[in-house]
Amino acid sequence: MTNTFPAQRRLSVLLWLIALHSCGVGILLIFRPAFLMAWAGFSLDVEPFFPVQNGVFHLVLAVGYALAAAPSLRNRSLVVFTVIVKSMAAIFLFSYYAIFDPRWVILWSGIGDGAMAAAVWISLRAAERERG
Repeated sequence: MTNTFPAQRRLSVLLWLIALHSCGVGILLIFRPAFLMAWAGFSLDVEPFFPVQNGVFHLVLAVGYALAAAPSLRNRSLVVFTVIVKSMAAIFLFSYYAIFDPRWVILWSGIGDGAMAAAVWISLRAAERERG
């Protein structure tokens, strides 16, 4: 019996989803819709440069995740880079939540980034085992 959804394909789909997520976060940070900012417990009373810069940074990372996902361009280093970025983001978010600002959106963002890092690592290992 052949595997209809091989590990390499699952890894690619996961990386594309992470790229889409990063694009969405980037766009939200750039435009910062008032209703979403209020829902997450944040104010718009801040100089917009750094939130917009952070949004553009998320878009740049999304390009890296997409490069890691594209089968013809896949490079193990880019996949590992994705794991490192998502792990560092989770550590930052958990630390920020614990030390500075215990908002629910920060905690859940950390959980999400940590879950993405784990899922990519597990998928990478499965794809490598499958390849032999």
